[in-house]
This record gives sequence, C-alpha cells and structure tokens, in this order.
Amino acid sequence: MDSQILLSIQNLTKSFSNQVVLSHVQLTCARGQLSGLLGQNGAGKTTLLKSILSLNYLDQGQIMFDGVDIANGQHEFKRSQIGSLIEYPHFPSHYTVQQVLQEQITMMGQKTTPEYITTIGDLLDLDPIWNTSVKKLSLGAKQRVGLARAVCTCPQLLLLDEPLNGLDPLAVQRVITLLKFLLAHNTCILVATHLFADLQKLTDHWYLVKNQQVQPITAATMTTANLQKYFGNQYED
Repeated sequence: MDSQILLSIQNLTKSFSNQVVLSHVQLTCARGQLSGLLGQNGAGKTTLLKSILSLNYLDQGQIMFDGVDIANGQHEFKRSQIGSLIEYPHFPSHYTVQQVLQEQITMMGQKTTPEYITTIGDLLDLDPIWNTSVKKLSLGAKQRVGLARAVCTCPQLLLLDEPLNGLDPLAVQRVITLLKFLLAHNTCILVATHLFADLQKLTDHWYLVKNQQVQPITAATMTTANLQKYFGNQYED
C-alpha cells in the first residue's frame, strides 16, 4: 500500500433491516489531502462515516486505517486517533467550552500541547466563549465548539459531516482556514457536504454516493448543471 494512503476502505457493504445502503464500497484517502463525499440526503454519506467510526457494524468489508483493520470496533487505541463531527454536536449542558475540550483529550488518551489548543481556539475564535457554558451558545458557536472537539486531539484522520451547517460567512472562512492548517500538518480529512463551492479549492478528490455505490468524480465535471443532474431537486444554484 502507498505509504501516503492512511484510509483504505475495501468491499464495504452495509444494510439496515435487509435494505442495502452501501454495497462493495472502495475508497482511499491520503495524508495531507481532503476528500469530499457528495450525494443526496439519504444516499449513505453519514452511514459511511459512522461505519468508519464503528458506530455501524458492517455486513462485510475492511476499513484499513494506517495499515490496521478497524472495522466493527477493532483496535480501540488506533481508532482514538480519529477525530469526528457527525451530525449535530452534543455536549453536557453544564460544561464550559474549555471543559468540553479537556474531557475529549482525556477520554481519547491522546497527547497534545497548550500551544496547539491555543491555535485551534484562535482559528475558530473560541477565546471570547472559552469559559462560557455550552448551553448558552448559539447554533453556530456550538458547531465551532464541535469542530474544536473533533480536532483537539491532533487526529491523523478527521471525519466531518456537513461541518459548515449553521455557520455565518465569517465562521465558514474560519473553518476553511482551520482545514488548511490541518492539511498542512498532514491530516487526512474526509468530508460529507452539500456545500461544494465552499470546499472546492481545498478538495483533492470528490466521490459521488448514489445507488449504494461510492464512485470517484472529478472537480472539473462538477458544474451547476451536473450538480443538478446528480442531486436532482435537492440542489439549487
């Protein structure tokens, strides 16, 4: 296997109540690169991300992470090197932002530095809310805290499900700057998104999730017309 390939999914099949959602999926993601998943609601993007995290058990297939098969809950320590924000972030309501990050670092057992946490906080503009209870935060602020929690352990692999949800334009640019920082530090990032335009310049590879399959596509083909063809009525320019 190419030494730069961090994540290699082989022959992944997942069904719910005998209904196949993903069938024989093949996908690779490299260190220092961002790969994007496009597809209609319900196509299987979140199912794929949850399967990588062992939140879903596979019918068959392998999920090779840094040369180790982590499918179906194997190798807990290796999986602790994965950061994620899947769907809407949830926190203990009485926690402050600082406590949320501290708990994540402790729980995952990963080493980090105060300087790194300060950098993440600066990039996501968390300093003004550092000691604020998360229950008092706006939707956008909670999304930024969820992103900070996902990356506070210096993960090798970062999985993001619609990371720009609820963010204003300034916050979107902050997240893009964060992703650039992580990519420069060799993080492998896999993102499920509908917001193709915001992430287009950062993304090395696009995959279309449709009809139980995950197929590679090129950014050059992702015109408005093609997006409408892929997504049907769910896409509007």
